[in-house]
Amino acid sequence: MVNSSLLVALPLLLFAASHGLVSYSEFRSVGGSSSVGGRAGGGATPTDPNGNLNSGGVPSVPPPVVSAPATGLGPDGNHTNLNLTIVVPVAPPVPTPEGVLPYGPDTGGADHYAHAKAPLLGPQLDEDGDGKAMVALTSGNSHTHLIKDGKAGQITRYTWSSLSAATPPAVTGELKSGPSVIQEFPVGRTPVRLEVEDNGGNVAHADFQVEVITPVQSGAYCYYYKGVTKDAGLPLDPRSGPRPVHAAPTSAMDFSTSTAFPPEGVGAAGSAFAQRCVFALKVAATGPQSFAVGGAGAFNMVLDNEFLTMAAAEPSTVTLAAGNHPVQVLYFGTANPKWVLTLNGKPIPAGAAQWDMRTVVPVVKGLSPAQGSKQGGTTVVIKGVNFYSSAYTVTFGPHKATRVIRTSPKELTVASPPVPEQPVTLPVTVSSVYGGASNSMPFTYDGNAAPVQYQPKQVTQGGPDKPYDSSLGSAIALGPDGRLYIGKQGQVHVLTISRAYDVTAACKSTGIDPKRHVLSLAFNPAEVSVKLYAALSVIYYNERAKLPKTEWNNGMVSLLEPDATCISVTKDLISGLPVSDHDHAVGALTFDQRGRLRMSVGSFTNMGSNSALVKGTGIGGLDEAPLSAALLVAPINEPGFDGAITWACDRKDPSKCKQSGGFSVKVFASGVRNCFGMVLHTNGFYYATDNGPNNSDEYGKRSTSCTTDADDKGWGDKLLKVTDGANQYFGHPNRARGQTDPRQCVAYKRGGPLGTGVTREAYDFTVPPSHNGVVEIMSNIHADAKHSIIELQSAGKTDSSSLVSLNAAGDVTSVTPLTEGGLLGVANAHGAILMTNYFKNTLSVLVPQYSRPSAAAMPFLIAVYPYRGRAAGGNTVTIGGHNFGASPTATFGGAPCTNVRGVAPDGTSFVCTTPAGKAGAMVKVEVTAAAGRVSPVSPGKGDFWYMEV
Repeated sequence: MVNSSLLVALPLLLFAASHGLVSYSEFRSVGGSSSVGGRAGGGATPTDPNGNLNSGGVPSVPPPVVSAPATGLGPDGNHTNLNLTIVVPVAPPVPTPEGVLPYGPDTGGADHYAHAKAPLLGPQLDEDGDGKAMVALTSGNSHTHLIKDGKAGQITRYTWSSLSAATPPAVTGELKSGPSVIQEFPVGRTPVRLEVEDNGGNVAHADFQVEVITPVQSGAYCYYYKGVTKDAGLPLDPRSGPRPVHAAPTSAMDFSTSTAFPPEGVGAAGSAFAQRCVFALKVAATGPQSFAVGGAGAFNMVLDNEFLTMAAAEPSTVTLAAGNHPVQVLYFGTANPKWVLTLNGKPIPAGAAQWDMRTVVPVVKGLSPAQGSKQGGTTVVIKGVNFYSSAYTVTFGPHKATRVIRTSPKELTVASPPVPEQPVTLPVTVSSVYGGASNSMPFTYDGNAAPVQYQPKQVTQGGPDKPYDSSLGSAIALGPDGRLYIGKQGQVHVLTISRAYDVTAACKSTGIDPKRHVLSLAFNPAEVSVKLYAALSVIYYNERAKLPKTEWNNGMVSLLEPDATCISVTKDLISGLPVSDHDHAVGALTFDQRGRLRMSVGSFTNMGSNSALVKGTGIGGLDEAPLSAALLVAPINEPGFDGAITWACDRKDPSKCKQSGGFSVKVFASGVRNCFGMVLHTNGFYYATDNGPNNSDEYGKRSTSCTTDADDKGWGDKLLKVTDGANQYFGHPNRARGQTDPRQCVAYKRGGPLGTGVTREAYDFTVPPSHNGVVEIMSNIHADAKHSIIELQSAGKTDSSSLVSLNAAGDVTSVTPLTEGGLLGVANAHGAILMTNYFKNTLSVLVPQYSRPSAAAMPFLIAVYPYRGRAAGGNTVTIGGHNFGASPTATFGGAPCTNVRGVAPDGTSFVCTTPAGKAGAMVKVEVTAAAGRVSPVSPGKGDFWYMEV
């Protein structure tokens, strides 16, 4: 009978770290020798001086009892010496409502103002085993579409309540109030309701369940090691090296076929791997127990911290006391691995084997991105397994990461720490309190990454303490005339802004239908006069504007030009574009190097299927149209351009419609759900944000083929790298196009496996929605960051910005959070980024932070705006910087910029007319001040990009 002192609750950790790494160099196969009584004689073969087992030996003394904190179950089935430090969750930050554009109130129709969004919760772990857990609840995606007093509405009340199990459920008691709360829940499933109310009195609710699970699970937990052979062996402590590369639970000790092993752990056929399965065996009553292991390969079994000798033809029988006994099966695979463990001639009964979720060793499987800024702060997603507990420590070499967030048992999100030396590659390791440290993955700090800093500032009007009221302002563009253009519902506001970012003059456009929202504005760099292009759509056209459901083709692009009072519509260039009966419409206007217009048209569906909905109207209640959910190109300045899009159908079913006119407008990238911002980068690629599907039964299912769909949870936003002429499909289905291109009938998740002909996203955004604006950095202030991207996120009460660094191939190497942000933005000649803050009804600006040169220093060029122009020259540009003096001049690739004018009294800017240049060339700009003082050569590829026309 086993000594009772050995019946310690150690299903995972069999030896104290202070006792040394206990290893062995020989494993017995199925045909190995047996011993009377079942166990090799303890003490018969002593350990060597290093504490290692001699060949086939066992420790000469009983293994020590591991002092607190122990990890597992005691003989009585209860937790033993856990001394757990439970991390009480912190209330989440102020919720981030989903980025949606509102519509104006009217009478009649279904209420579609307030939306309650249930939190995205996975199973919560009862870490201290007391039958309950503290759970953080956030209303993050709750929002309202209300417009009140000409401003975006707000959610003013959040109420959390418990529900009955009846159908329909009834409120049984109020829990707490607030946008983010901490609430205790028992093990099991608890129905909960979130009810929200906006400042117009509109109420909505969302029901969900909170599931709390016990940490002790049935079955065993198995670790997998690559390249480990039986000759190399494994230490008995899973926390010791080598580190596992994969792990997974198993319900039975039956690996009788090679397919029973997870391919992530086994690897390629015939490759060396080792497997360690650990569990606590629960014995009901004291008595003999007979173990047998059969299979192909080398293995050994450890019971109660002692090796159990096995024979091919004779089971090994031992007498065990009632209670829990730690077991390990150590297996070394062959080309066709297989093994089975039986107890008393039968499979181990269900529930007799158990493992503890808190004690498993974490395993890291990948980092995204694997490269980041030297200043730290890069958002890194760590993918792996065994992230069950509430708290983890993540280290980058010797440096501890900050802001570690567990998003699921397979994913952590962290902010990389700063490091002093550059460049350097460091191992990233995840550690838990009881499971120890994981394997590591390399993360490279790029010495050329940018220490970029911006200070947010509000645009004012009439004084520094009077924020400009930009109610419902969404689109933004900076004109070659230096004025700022803001798109709103039914109008474009034109603002003159001082260097202190104060509005000194303003006017309003005429000629736009008041029902139409201006969702994007752009100027064509191929034109030398002020011509503003506006994307106009009637969003919620049926639900609120009361247009017929067939009026989904109401999207258009119009041209506005200056008039005697401000600016007005002079021409409608494109009409008949698809618009959802929600807020997915025409946007993301930009111009390519040939002066052709590029744009986005949003989707009609959530994930490609207009299936029967549980409630609500979804994205619009219609199937996709042939031009929806795509990026389009329109050569508006070419002879014979036809932008009057018409449709051959009755328009009741957009998917059955065929385009019958306006064939000049075509798709150049498909599968884009809802792009709100796009930029043509100087590397030749387009970078576009794409808003991911909503996680709600109001919006619809995931299309799995041209005729089938499935329930699924929505997923987050992404950044796309788009290549012109590549016929790329980015994963949002359109069954109308799928009739001739079957790949477009299947939805593909960000970060998941891709089908043939599907293009992976450039980056997955893990922070809350909605990611919208994209701006290329063309300023010379932060030299290392030139040609990086500033990405803007705006959704309700929070706005943020991030630095997206790119390599020479145009791929994303890191994403580093910066500061506050906005909806859409544009950079000026001073390196600042002006932004719309739709939900806050304001405008703001990110002002770059840097040391200004002294007055005695050479002239310093910050940037040229606009930084693109026609090859023939003649574009009006503003040049920003320092120490330009009273009579500066500039050259573009050596050619003089003419008609210098508008020189700022403080020498920080002037205006001139660009010279002719080589088509497609990127040139550097030099500024000369008095006495021949010339600005230093600019970093990066150049400061001005000549078009191909």
